[in-house]
Formats: sequence, structure tokens, C-alpha cells
Amino acid sequence: MRCADYYVKKRLKVPNSFFDWGYSQFPTIIFSNKNETITSNRDGCKIINKKLTKKTKLTFWECYKCFAIILCTSKRIEIQSYVFESRYIEGIQHLSCYLINYELFENDKNIQCGQNYFYPDRFQFGLRRQSFMSGPYTNVEFYNNDFEKILMAKSELRYIKLESSLDVWKIRRFYQYRKEIEFLQKINAQRLAKEVMNGSGQCDMRILNEKWLRRHKHKIKNSNIGFEEIILEEKIKARNGKIVPGIERYLTHVNFDKIPSYVGIIHFQNWVIKNHIDFRYYIDYLKLMKQCGVPINESNACPKDLQRAHQDMVGLFNALEKERREEEKRKREAETKKKFEQITKARKNMEMTINGYVFILPKRASDLVEEGSALHHCVGTYVEDHASGETTIVFIRNSDKLNRPLYTMEFRKKDIVQIRAKYNKKPPNEVFEAAEIWKKKVLNERRKVING
Repeated sequence: MRCADYYVKKRLKVPNSFFDWGYSQFPTIIFSNKNETITSNRDGCKIINKKLTKKTKLTFWECYKCFAIILCTSKRIEIQSYVFESRYIEGIQHLSCYLINYELFENDKNIQCGQNYFYPDRFQFGLRRQSFMSGPYTNVEFYNNDFEKILMAKSELRYIKLESSLDVWKIRRFYQYRKEIEFLQKINAQRLAKEVMNGSGQCDMRILNEKWLRRHKHKIKNSNIGFEEIILEEKIKARNGKIVPGIERYLTHVNFDKIPSYVGIIHFQNWVIKNHIDFRYYIDYLKLMKQCGVPINESNACPKDLQRAHQDMVGLFNALEKERREEEKRKREAETKKKFEQITKARKNMEMTINGYVFILPKRASDLVEEGSALHHCVGTYVEDHASGETTIVFIRNSDKLNRPLYTMEFRKKDIVQIRAKYNKKPPNEVFEAAEIWKKKVLNERRKVING
């Protein structure tokens, strides 16, 4: 396979007038004072006079601009893009340029080559962007060499009749579909020709090819019919129906396939036109019925009041969704309860009384929520961590007031992470002392279990 450099080296020669024009777009600066003048001696460009002082910066990179030129022969079309740069060295302007993008249309192919980012003297396939957020032709100015006139007189596009001015994007499309456009214009299928030329999404070019055009020539010749009408009519006929005038304003051939198969197609068209049905709204209605498990039949497929039927489906969907969420909540709560029970059973040895303080484990998820609410801290958010065994939450209570929240402790692995009183305040030292004793006992019991 040929490399990108092969095509770039074979590119058409660019006239010197293009480069002269490109350089002329840059003004030149003349630095001067009473005793000295520094000039680049450039003609044919804007002159900027700047006062020369001891602080004047004379060596700097000024700017760059990108210019492109469109060239052609009878067998090829080229778009060559060049970067022009201006820099000053000791007050003297230095202009340079280099090729950054090359696009070729030849032999029914569109070949795109861009300058390699890492090896500027090489090219790779694919056009280089002007910047990260732009395209290859963003802010690119094209040289006025009457390229449109030349293309339409000399290139492979010469048999196409233009409806508007030609730009780089139209060149691509026109070249790709030139045979189809030529054919349509020749048989006076003007509307269809414009649809292909504009590329507005009205034509599916996977369907509209030379074979399709020859097969439909009798229908489209000297007509004002569009692609959508043709395809839609064919699909309706395939369902043993005929097109109802006006349906094209509401229905596309793509959406047609979403109509329930058992609905009478003529009845459906009349219903759509009579009720001014927004098809996207209708599709959403069908989707809701499917999600709600409602069988679609001939009666509910075309309701008398689509808006009311849609609202009813939305109501049903929301009710089912609420029920589903509640069921999921019940399952989660049941799973959490099971985990709490397993944790409590497995860590039974953590519950004990030390120095008048009782260390107890929460039995339910709600215990954590209630603890956090009573003491005004965030232990209620530790439900999942406690249930999974990631950490252990321990309630510290007075032995004579077991039901009254007092202190909350977090124990993770082998360490006490934190102990919090009401409003996240620090408990008295005696609580920490009791907690340390509790920790030693828990770890000793753990070692006994491990050692058997």
C-alpha cells in the first residue's frame, strides 16, 4: 500500500501568486528613532511603524496564518493547505511557509494526508486539525483563483449544475456522488438532485445508488418527488396499503418500521393526519406500553386521545416504578437485616461491661439512624460499612441507662478509629480508658479463636 508521502510528493505545482498573496497578508514592522531605522524592505503589504528604544524587543515569533488553494486537472482535484509564519530576528522580519494538509480526489477516491506531529518532514493519512477543538479547515482562508469556475469547466464535476457557491465540504460530497447528481439533473429530477447535493439527511445514500436510480427512473424523471416520498410509498405498498396524501408531513420511512404490524396501514395514516400526531410522542407511547407490559392491540395502538392515553401510560409506569423501587428497598432492608444478625452473632464477644460502661452492638440498621439522630452526628451513614464488616460500630452506654444513647465508637481492624459524644464532642478520658480495656479484651479473644 502506498504511503501518504507518495501522494504528497505527486501534488500539483502551486503558482507563485498564491505564495505572494499569502505573504502579503502579513504586515511588516519598521522600527525607527532619530538615529536608526530597522526595516525588512518588504513591498506590497501593510506597514506598521514602531518607535525604537533600548527596551524594544526585536527578536520574537509574531504569528501564523493558514491559507489553502484548490487546484485541478481533468482527472484530479486537490486542496493544499499551507501554514505561513512570521518571526522577527534583530528587527528583521522572516516569513516562511510549509504544507500542513493535502486532500486529493482522484479515481473515485478521497485521500487525506496531514503533516506528522512528531516528524514535520513526513505525512500521515488523515488531515491535521488546526487546533485540538477545531477542524482541518477551521479559520483557513482560501485563495481566490476562480477555483469554482475552473472546477466546473475542467474537473470531473464539470457536468454538474451548481445551485449555489461551491465550498470544500460540497466538493467532497459532489465528488463522491457526482454520478448520481449528474443522472438526476439529466433526467430533470430536480428535487431529488438537490436533496443529494445538499446532504441534509433526507437521502439515505446507502439506498440511493446508481442501481436504485435506474430502477426508479420512470418514477422520478421530470418529477418533483423526493426520496422520502418514494421510500415511504414503497413501504406502505409492501403492507398492502396506499399512501394517504399529507402523511409525509408526519411520518418518515425510518419511523414507518415502528408501526405495529397488525394495525391497518390506511387506518393508521388517516388517524395520524386527523389527529396531527407527533410521531416521536407516539413512539414514546408505544415504548411505555412495552415497559409496562401492556399488550399492544388494534384498539390501543391508535387511541382516540393520544395525549390522554400517553398520560395514563405515564401514570401506570410511575406506579409500577414506585412499586419496583419499594420492592428493591424491601429486599435491601431484608438483606441488611440478615447481615446485621450475622455480624451481631459473629461479634458477640465484643459486647461487655467495663468500669460501668456497657459496650453493645447495633442490632438493626435503624439503631444506627436513631443513634445518629439522638447524638446529632453522622453514624447513620455507616449502615453499609457496618453490615459488610468493613468497620464495626459500637454503642457505649451507662450500665443503668442502657436505652439512652451516650457515646458512639468506631472500631476498624485492630484500632479504635473514633469515639464521639453528642454533637461530635470528645468524651471524658475515663471513656477512652474503658475503651482501651475493651479493645485489649476483644483482641485477646480474637487471638484465642485464631490459635484454636
